Amino acid sequence: MKREVATQWHKIEEAIAADDFTVGVPANPVTRSLDLRGIRITSSLVKTIDLISAAKIPAFFVSEELCHMMCGDEVNHSIVALMDAGRTKLPYEHMIVEFDAPGDIECDGKRTQIKMRVITFIGDSGKGDWFVIMFRRAIVDGKPVTMLPAQTLIVTPAIIDEGNGIRKSGMDVQTSHVFWDTPNYKVYGDFEKARHEAARIDASDATVAVTAAMLLLHTKGVERDVVDVTKLNKSRVKAGKRAIIPHAVLHIGTITSRDGTKRKYVPGDKLMVPHWRRGHYRKQKYGPKWSMERDIYIEPMIVNYKGDDVAPARKTLAW
Repeated sequence: MKREVATQWHKIEEAIAADDFTVGVPANPVTRSLDLRGIRITSSLVKTIDLISAAKIPAFFVSEELCHMMCGDEVNHSIVALMDAGRTKLPYEHMIVEFDAPGDIECDGKRTQIKMRVITFIGDSGKGDWFVIMFRRAIVDGKPVTMLPAQTLIVTPAIIDEGNGIRKSGMDVQTSHVFWDTPNYKVYGDFEKARHEAARIDASDATVAVTAAMLLLHTKGVERDVVDVTKLNKSRVKAGKRAIIPHAVLHIGTITSRDGTKRKYVPGDKLMVPHWRRGHYRKQKYGPKWSMERDIYIEPMIVNYKGDDVAPARKTLAW
């Protein structure tokens, strides 16, 4: 199936070239109650964006149905299993991960629901954590609004032991570098409340992006459709427009039934409602006369049944 262009990275580049953008943080990225005037974009952010555009970094758009599945407990347990297995390294040193998230905009005391595109640049620091830079785009009152990041976020994975054998993954999100120069800005509204809300939203979106980067390329049933932009870019370059970066769409491709049968996923099919079966460990016999035993990691999988999400700890044999 031919995929339409899914990335919006070129829209970020166009907004910067046209000097048509706003700040995401410290102002709340989904509110207009704060009017930050006089904010200047720093040269470090300009250089960062130029480097991202020129580096041909692997870019992925996460489909809506996969995004819905990223918030479940089974995904959380899969992250814990990845940490236990020491497999938290990202599939690429640098990645762009995009997804659509619900949001709202507050104006004159009224809130309007919108769909917001979150575009994240993720890099492996080599120290067991990742740095994340987030851009956002939305259509507000029929006009595109581009929100640039004000900071680099450092995301560190952790396992939270809640007792009674319950272990959950947690992502510690901290600010590392501020991109914005604010020599003279005017503030309207509750600034501290907006800062707190902005931090909460940033942490949530950064966690979704990093989780997607860690899990989705290693989940059975998830497929990637590469979007061919070669022909389109030739015409865009001739017209003086920004080239579209090569990218792929991550979506549910196949669903596995309880008996192991794989079927092509059809959105809306009530008999094929997708569920996430967590990644987990299983005992494996090996060695002379199967006398030894070891733990092997089983990757997560998209299935169409509920219950028994963790496969029974039966013995498997390895030649």
